[in-house]
Amino acid sequence: MDKRNGTQASASLRVNRLSIIALCLAIAEIPALIFLGGTGLAVFAVGTGHVALNQIKTRNEQGAKAAILALALGYAVALFGVFSTLRALPYIFA
Repeated sequence: MDKRNGTQASASLRVNRLSIIALCLAIAEIPALIFLGGTGLAVFAVGTGHVALNQIKTRNEQGAKAAILALALGYAVALFGVFSTLRALPYIFA
């Protein structure tokens, strides 16, 4: 409740910290994919992104765009990893 005029604030000004963490993990995944070839951080980016969206919805916080961007980057990197693995299977079993 706003003490100045007695009305309740419509939206919280707090940014969900987990959405920022998810976005950082998703951004850190891109150099890891390029230089190391790994897609392990994508799992954590997607997981924290989903939890962040749930928290944002229940707590009425800000940061949904960051969580959605983290989910998009995480799923894109995960799909790239799956497709590159499927593409390499004939060479592995040849």
